[in-house]
Amino acid sequence: MNVRITKPIQGGTVKAITSKSQAHRALICTFLSGQPLATVKYSKSCADIEATVSCLNAIKNGNTELHCEESGSTYRFLLPIVEALGQNAKFKLGERLRERCINDSGLTSQYTSGQLMALPLLPEGSTVPVQDNPVSQPYIDLTIATMIRFGVKIVIEDNKYKIEGNNKYKAPGEFVVEGDWSNAAFWLCAGAISKNPITVTGLNLESKQGDKAVVDILEKFGATVVRGDDFVTVSGGKLFGIEIDAGNIPDLVPILLVVSRAAEGKTIFHNTERLKLKESDRLAAMEDVFNSLKTGKVSSWNDHRIVMSAAIATALPGDICNNPVTINGAEAVNKSYPNFFKDFSSLGGVYEEV
Repeated sequence: MNVRITKPIQGGTVKAITSKSQAHRALICTFLSGQPLATVKYSKSCADIEATVSCLNAIKNGNTELHCEESGSTYRFLLPIVEALGQNAKFKLGERLRERCINDSGLTSQYTSGQLMALPLLPEGSTVPVQDNPVSQPYIDLTIATMIRFGVKIVIEDNKYKIEGNNKYKAPGEFVVEGDWSNAAFWLCAGAISKNPITVTGLNLESKQGDKAVVDILEKFGATVVRGDDFVTVSGGKLFGIEIDAGNIPDLVPILLVVSRAAEGKTIFHNTERLKLKESDRLAAMEDVFNSLKTGKVSSWNDHRIVMSAAIATALPGDICNNPVTINGAEAVNKSYPNFFKDFSSLGGVYEEV
């Protein structure tokens, strides 16, 4: 699917979709508690969540082939869990995910999260080492917070994670997944570069999601930010370049690069090595996006976050983007946000499929 954008976002209010990161964890913990997956409540699914649901149902039914598609979370979370369950399984990975898993050992917190979720399945006294300076620590914190909701208490002793007591998973009843900060970031960043404010509702301001950091980062850029009980409103202003440590927030880098193009002065990103190992080489992809905006034809690089960043970038000043823009391969958004362009339209953007 190719999408032609003829008018950028104008402003307004949009509700955050539910968190893909928390949904993965809640679905796995629910499965391990013996409860139906349907007790996890989240908004419209996406390709990554469907992969996790498919694999969990396959494990339940004794199937040996687990189709992870392009979901790194599904694969890395379930690998230690399947082993702890003592089941034989063959993991089937999508083409890009096969490349990523070969190259990214040790460069993602997802392996640690998978090991932590497997801990209650192992003999008492089993531990997981605490890594020095782990990448994306907030995602590990989110895993632990989700496990706590399921009655599993994890403590750190002698530089190791361990289960306190003989805790097993206990379903908390209905689990309502909170709003997704990673995807809300696209709208919030759009507010920083658009003419009118943008409000995102359905957000947990106390969330363990690391990408909640987008709010503080936009304030540092110079955007005006208003925080409410369950919403954030961002409006633009005079933006200035800043320094950003991307170590814990790699998924924010593409859209923050868009904001940096609207800011005066230089923005410096630190700890971006992992960006090469995502669904695309995201630094190269975003450089290509910026170089292509004036031509009116942008590649998605088969990466959901590149598609969304390119769509938001159509709101950049005219010397960067002043013509309609066609994004080739825009269906990549289905990996995390199938309704992205519908919400884009609700905020005043105009697009058509071509």
